[in-house]
Amino acid sequence: MWITENLSKNTINKPTATSGNVVVSEIGNTEIVASGLHRGLECVTPYGVFSIPPVSEKAVVLPLADKEVCVGVISEIASVQPGEILLRSKGGAEVYLKNDGSVYINGVKVGD
Repeated sequence: MWITENLSKNTINKPTATSGNVVVSEIGNTEIVASGLHRGLECVTPYGVFSIPPVSEKAVVLPLADKEVCVGVISEIASVQPGEILLRSKGGAEVYLKNDGSVYINGVKVGD
């Protein structure tokens, strides 16, 4: 009995994340073409960060128990070092928090 239950639990294929291109970008209705068309996706972000991926970005779809969500975009390689944070809008505005404690807004050092 235990062997049968253990085998069936461990051999079930669990859903995995997939990636594809954003084709619709609206609040509460992101659509991504990946392993098919994924519609009506909500975007999941860290607390306090609000973002909707723009059309044509490569985004990641993750299945949950009752729906699918967009968990973000695949980042382009930037000059960000481990531990630093770069916020960049589609229009090019930037806030860059560097490891040395400095803050740059649109390329201009703020403070000190």
